[in-house]
Amino acid sequence: MQAKGLGGDFINEIENAYRAIAEPPGVWTQFRKGFRRYILTRFPFSVIYRQSNEKIYVIAVMHQSRKPGYWLNRIVE
Repeated sequence: MQAKGLGGDFINEIENAYRAIAEPPGVWTQFRKGFRRYILTRFPFSVIYRQSNEKIYVIAVMHQSRKPGYWLNRIVE
């Protein structure tokens, strides 16, 4: 059984992650070459992103243990 409101809580945590990443984006953990990772606190997910000039590109919201490299085909070099 799932808890009521869990989806809304997840969305709120993602939005908080986006705000945290935006100021300042360079402080979060280096994940792979050119990418950084922000780990959510309540859910087993990470936001994978890349900063380019003044823009931040979110590449994936990745589950911590399921198919961890699935997003790699999204990279355009």
